[in-house]
Formats: sequence, C-alpha cells, structure tokens
Amino acid sequence: MSKIGVVAGSFDPITAGHVWLIGKAAELVGEGGKLHVTMAVNPAKKYYFDAETRISLIQTTLENWLPTALFNRIVVDVIDNDLLINHARRISATHIFRGIRNAVDFNYEADIQQVNLKICSNIDTVFFIPPPDMSSISSSTVKGLVGFDGWENVVEEYIHKSVITAFKEKLKCGQ
Repeated sequence: MSKIGVVAGSFDPITAGHVWLIGKAAELVGEGGKLHVTMAVNPAKKYYFDAETRISLIQTTLENWLPTALFNRIVVDVIDNDLLINHARRISATHIFRGIRNAVDFNYEADIQQVNLKICSNIDTVFFIPPPDMSSISSSTVKGLVGFDGWENVVEEYIHKSVITAFKEKLKCGQ
C-alpha cells in the first residue's frame, strides 16, 4: 500500500525549517507515495502574505530546494477553515508529519495528536525533531527581522530568494 502523508502549516512564509521537514516526510512516504503539503487558511488569522502568494512561494521554494525525486512526490493543496484531520481523511492519508522544535511545540502537538486519534484512529502522526541549526527557524522570526537594515543578509539562509523578493515587493508597496 502506498503511503500518503500530510505536512500542514500556514507557511507565512515557508522557511528552510519547513523544507527540511517536508523533505524528511517525502523520504518516508517513499517512491510510490504522495506527500500533501497543505497550506492552512484560518479566516480568524491575519497573514502577511495572501493565500495565492503563499502557494506560489511554497511551490517555488520546494522545486528549487528539494531534490527532483522528492519534489515529484509532492502535491500542494489548501484547507480553508477546516481541521487537518478531516482533510487527511478526505485524501486517504496514512500519516500526518509534524515538526517539534521545543517543549512548547511538543505539548501542543501531543494534545492535537490525542484529539486526532479520537476523530480518526487509523492516521498515524509522526514527529520530527529538527537538527540544532533548524530548531530556531520560524516564520514569525523571519517576519520579525524583515525591514531592518541588512535584513536580507540575515534571513537568506532561512528563506528562499523568491520569498525575499516577495517581502521586498510588500515593503515597496508600504504594506
């Protein structure tokens, strides 16, 4: 049976940490499997980039930063105002992949996993702990650095150049 996995997030913006997790998950679903990189849209949340831009940045970053064999296993999709576990069931997922950077992430993800098991017990959640150089990377950290003198040099190891360009466009427009 082929594995179908899901890595979900708001990806606002996608970072090197996300790509690391997606790459690991794509390896685990294997050659015959598919990995859904699912961008979540929550109407109650305010995003820096709109959904269309985030999807484009996800595609561009993954295509440029992942080996072709892994990129070819990926489907980028969107869930809007829905639970990830419901989406996972709809696509017949076998696994949900989540990253855990610290104890706060662990506690949150453990609680979500318990709820997910009650809703659908046949989808396994797999947790990855990133290497030390990835554990401090977050979309929030990147957004907090943007706009300061020399920000591009600071964030270039955390985000793809297309994301830097998108930030520059937003800054130029005064948004």
